[in-house]
Amino acid sequence: MPAESSRSTLRIGLLAMVILVSAACIVYFDAFYPSIKIDRSLLLQAFFITNGQVFFGHVSGLRRGSVTLDDVYYIQTQVNPQTQERKNILLRRGKEWHQPTEMTINFQQILWVEPVGSDSEVAKLVAKLRSDEKPK
Repeated sequence: MPAESSRSTLRIGLLAMVILVSAACIVYFDAFYPSIKIDRSLLLQAFFITNGQVFFGHVSGLRRGSVTLDDVYYIQTQVNPQTQERKNILLRRGKEWHQPTEMTINFQQILWVEPVGSDSEVAKLVAKLRSDEKPK
């Protein structure tokens, strides 16, 4: 009887350990890897951030807990002071004072990611901005 009791205790202990390891894996992967689809092969993806901003860029790196983008664009709203008319324009990151060459976003700040269609308005604007920047 005592041998059967120790086997039962051992089984319960092993089961508890399996459950704990499984839970730890779930927590680890949920915290450090996104549940969103990030496709490194796409030239442009839209990253919707928790602060309301949207960044369009190419994924150049994935690390534990973050994604790095290069060739990044964002929308800026301009308001005409006389008419109060709002106009959205697409700007390329890198023109700021510190001239960033890439951008890293924590996964916790990403609400969702969407691919940018090659015939979309954003893709056309990015292509125009790229062609305008080439030396003539």
